[in-house]
Amino acid sequence: MTDNAKEYMSKELNAYCSGIGIQQLSTNPYSPEESCVVEKSNYTVMNKVRCMLQACGMDNRYWGEALSYVVYTENRSPTKALGGKTPFKALFGRKPNIDHLRPFGCTAFVFIDKAKRTKLDHRATKCVFVVYIYYASQHKSYRLVTAILANSLTAVRSSLRKTSYQPTRRKYEDTDDVESTSTTIIPCEQVSQDSVGASTKAPESPISTNQSDQGRVSDPEQDEGAISSDQDSSDSEVEFENPTGLEALSGGHHQVFSVDVINDTPQSFADIKASPNKQAWLDATQDEYNSLLNNGTWVLTDLPPGRKALACKWLWRNKFDAVGRFTKYKARLVIKGFLQRYGLVYLEIFTPVLRYNTLRLVLFLVACNSWKIRQMDVKTAFLNGSLDDDTEIYMVQPPNYVLPAQRAKCANSRRRSGLKQAPRCWYLTLHQFLVGIGFERCVKEVCPYIKRVGESMVLLTVYVDDITITGNNNDDIEKACDELKQRFEMTDLGQLKSILGIQVDVKGNVVTMSQQGYVEVLLDKFNMVDCNPVSTPEVIGQVLKPSKLNPSEVKALNLPYRELVGSLQYLVTCTRPDIANAVRNLSKHLSCYDESHWKQAKRVLRYLKGTKSLCLKIDCTGQVGAFQVEAYCDADFANSEDRRSISGFLVMFLGCCLSARSRKQTMVTLSTAEAEYIALCDLVKELLWYIELLEELGFPQRSIVVHCDNQSAIAIAKNPGHHERTKHISTKYYFVRDQVEKGRIQLIYCPTKLMIADILTKAIPREQFEILRSKMGLADGPTN
Repeated sequence: MTDNAKEYMSKELNAYCSGIGIQQLSTNPYSPEESCVVEKSNYTVMNKVRCMLQACGMDNRYWGEALSYVVYTENRSPTKALGGKTPFKALFGRKPNIDHLRPFGCTAFVFIDKAKRTKLDHRATKCVFVVYIYYASQHKSYRLVTAILANSLTAVRSSLRKTSYQPTRRKYEDTDDVESTSTTIIPCEQVSQDSVGASTKAPESPISTNQSDQGRVSDPEQDEGAISSDQDSSDSEVEFENPTGLEALSGGHHQVFSVDVINDTPQSFADIKASPNKQAWLDATQDEYNSLLNNGTWVLTDLPPGRKALACKWLWRNKFDAVGRFTKYKARLVIKGFLQRYGLVYLEIFTPVLRYNTLRLVLFLVACNSWKIRQMDVKTAFLNGSLDDDTEIYMVQPPNYVLPAQRAKCANSRRRSGLKQAPRCWYLTLHQFLVGIGFERCVKEVCPYIKRVGESMVLLTVYVDDITITGNNNDDIEKACDELKQRFEMTDLGQLKSILGIQVDVKGNVVTMSQQGYVEVLLDKFNMVDCNPVSTPEVIGQVLKPSKLNPSEVKALNLPYRELVGSLQYLVTCTRPDIANAVRNLSKHLSCYDESHWKQAKRVLRYLKGTKSLCLKIDCTGQVGAFQVEAYCDADFANSEDRRSISGFLVMFLGCCLSARSRKQTMVTLSTAEAEYIALCDLVKELLWYIELLEELGFPQRSIVVHCDNQSAIAIAKNPGHHERTKHISTKYYFVRDQVEKGRIQLIYCPTKLMIADILTKAIPREQFEILRSKMGLADGPTN
């Protein structure tokens, strides 16, 4: 039974309930008494929320944190309904630990890591405690209304003193001292180390650094512990032991805070012990350890004189798909490769990866030819790559997996995640295998591989351990998948649904690419979930000027400006060319920004809030096999403080954006025609790459149509005669004329009102913006 709320009356929910035999009922309007049990609970909780906010003098915007605090406390309080038990005990079968409970709104102090401060900077930040978050650690962690929490803070101390919060001092929720999360921020004064010691009390349960005081986690089975074949049976049991000294601090009190607390991501084995998902994390760790053994990653040996064994560490994280759905628990053992010395244990480390333009091109081929596309993931990919024969790496034994009888030995490792050359070694291993089974690597783009057998073609792309396979013959695709599975341990993910943070939906001749989940993460991360949407990412006539603040004043603003601009640029690169010009403007001020720049960056987030469901839609219905590329080019003359023009171009395929770019030109031009001609040169270079790559893939292009809205620029490119006003143009820009004469490029005039690339050079009115945006191939997609 629901109260007629819209979220419970959707067609999708109705269809789901009907399909499994659930009858939906709803109360009458304005009749909460018909659902009295639920309404009474909400009433009781909200009364407590209101009282706590008023008692602490906090703004009502923090009602969510107060609500979480009330629920957390209520779940650990006895109730008559359960016979005096707490809800926590009724659920987990054990009494809750309440040693960590603190009053809502009390003062807390967070020590700042040495890496984030200088000798004379404050040692801690004064905070306001607002809510508990269960986190796998020896202590429960607190979410603080403060500067953003880092992955690890040295210590946290809280006092029972109530804090009077003044919301009028609030600025944006971030600092440079620590990393960003979605935690709401109340800026409080920073305090020195002396004041922290004077106004706080020590933790009630100090952390022991003695190994004998540490608990142990469950042991693996005996046959899983063998590392070398010449060991006796007594050595085959792996002893789990907790680290000592600084490692114990790192695994315990040092890890009270984490950005990933919501996802219950452990930072140490001590965290795993306290996690409600303990067994899942242990299983993931054991799976990783087993993979290392099965791949023959190391052999235990004595450390040669003069050599130093590199340290290693365990990393854990939750894996999610492109829409934010949890997929699995992941553990990874990595060597601390940053300790490697160049020339001694590594030389070349460059590794090619698939370009996003190429990924979109492959998806365009899939839609155009109605192909199927499979996705595969290589398990522990870097373990499959071997080092050179003359390279030896020595590593200490993995934490908590030390053989009791061989504590003094180290692992002679030839395959290891974390090494600087590990990605390159894996790529070379995969390349050699693919060539061995008949694939050929493309020349213009090294990560697509092609295998042709008669009329059959299989197209394979590689981005580290993410592999996609498509082509015109399903049997050959299946054969390629089987060959990969026989050589490497693979996870067959079936039809491509998500890759590189992009949600992909393939249905016949229609393919959509969306990043709605990523946009929602950004909105939450920068506390813009409840912002008011706007219709355009920029304001017409608004000019962002370099800040007059000096570097120290910019740092004092505590704004995550660079982080946000980088996140927005990732969106532009993948699926959102409509914000390219706005992000280009923001990118000019990464070292000289102020509140005005931050406000404009938040406006882009507000625009994304209202358009998060937009996706690139490739619709080839009725046009199967009609592969035709066209392009649009434009320039905004002298539209910058240094009077340089802005170039913008789009490469389109059947009405959908394949590639887009917004860029300031490198020279000052003397006329609009000259600016347009230089923009044409940038576009033609991009088009030639597409022409040659498509020819390699078996889709040759006779010529590509380029739309330009400047007749003079077209005349300069087509007519080699003498032009008095353009004779000074650099010779390299006549590259366009050469390609036109060869017939590879065909220039066509396009009226300015129909010039799609106009959206990439300047801010334009809403009506025109929405028209051009739709012509780019951006359309509403399915909501998450």
